[in-house]
Amino acid sequence: MKGLGKPDARSKLHTPTPGGQRRARLFKTLVFKTLVFTCLVFAAAAPTSLTATSTEGHKPRLLLVSIDGYRHDYTRLHKPPFLSRFKEDGASLNSLRPVFPSKTFPNHLTLVTGVVPARHGIVYNHFYAPDLNAEYSLGDSAAVTNPDFYLAKPLWVLAQAQGLKTATYFWPGSEAPIHGLKPSIVKSYNKNTPIEARIDEVLRWVAMQGPDAPQFMSLYFSHVDDAGHHYGPHHRQTRNAVHTLDAALSALWQGIQASDSRVNLVIVSDHGMYPRQKAQTTPLFNEATHALSKQFRTVGSGPSVQFYRTVAAQNAATAQLEAERAVLQINAHAKHFRCMTPNQAPKHYRLQGTERMGDFICVANAHWNIRVTPDHKFPAGNHGWPAFEQDDPAAIDMHGIFYARGPAFGEGRKLPTQDNVHVMPLLAHILGIKLPEPAALDGKLEALAPLLKSD
Repeated sequence: MKGLGKPDARSKLHTPTPGGQRRARLFKTLVFKTLVFTCLVFAAAAPTSLTATSTEGHKPRLLLVSIDGYRHDYTRLHKPPFLSRFKEDGASLNSLRPVFPSKTFPNHLTLVTGVVPARHGIVYNHFYAPDLNAEYSLGDSAAVTNPDFYLAKPLWVLAQAQGLKTATYFWPGSEAPIHGLKPSIVKSYNKNTPIEARIDEVLRWVAMQGPDAPQFMSLYFSHVDDAGHHYGPHHRQTRNAVHTLDAALSALWQGIQASDSRVNLVIVSDHGMYPRQKAQTTPLFNEATHALSKQFRTVGSGPSVQFYRTVAAQNAATAQLEAERAVLQINAHAKHFRCMTPNQAPKHYRLQGTERMGDFICVANAHWNIRVTPDHKFPAGNHGWPAFEQDDPAAIDMHGIFYARGPAFGEGRKLPTQDNVHVMPLLAHILGIKLPEPAALDGKLEALAPLLKSD
């Protein structure tokens, strides 16, 4: 998870520094050995009925794992052994297309609500909500735990309301009582929690039996995203982060197989990563447009900037007219970005229907960063640009992954790129969770249903 245009403010990765590869390898080995031992303990303690190959008569279970910032092609680029096998043997997509903006919080909420950010309310990692007269930021615990910001029901809320138990480990939004409900088990975010501690805790959930055993579980890791920001997507330190997490996920899967064969493991990511191109930054304002900084407050930098008026307009028509005039003024001088009101934006951006997107936004060209202040620095890798190939063929590098294995999924099933709004209906179907009316969702089960095992 990260702030707009810079590495995650909540989760800085302590990746090995140059010269620290040996320590990284030792840590990875220690994690693997520790987790394998844990898996064997759970296997010994698990009832025979759950280690049998037959799962008839048992309720389905599902673990959703997010690897923040795991680009669609990292498995090919960095060759992690477990994820390579897991993808090949299970069900997978060519890539998972994020919603706009390709940022952490908006996409994690879309993954579990099945609707676009304008409908679930978390439109950026950092934004202003005129309807609440309040700011939201991923680093502000008061904001992230305030249910008023969340406008759609995540999967765990639907599950809890229907009598299922759920457990979340650091999933964005899970710390807020949305519609009065939180997961049965919820871990408050702590960036310093070691990888092995997270895996151990989730394996304890998997090993739980009886009415308190969670059927839906989720787990989040920021390590790959942090490395991508600090070093760029192709750097050896990013490769180290991928391989360290890969070893932990291998032990997690072994533990699941030994403990409860009902569990379906779904591994996703929220977005990809562009490398920074040197000198490809452009100023937001110049002498001709600087006066607009007094009329509108700006939030964000880098891939996009949101504009919110500082004084309320007399009516909606006046507000729209003033925003359109400002857009024309900035676009007349803009280089390497363009501004638009929600109504002017391409329909596939899905910006309409909420004030939280801003009166208008400015979106940078691929690989370009909008500089709000003269001294603004940008990381070695970043994301947040539109992820739609019709805008730019390179946009696929904003895409993430979808890999899955378990009793619900067919072996070796492959599909082309799909939108991540379709993930939630698929998960709900596997768990037997009743969804709202189809019109209440943007995602459709039919998009990912071919990945499921045939009856």
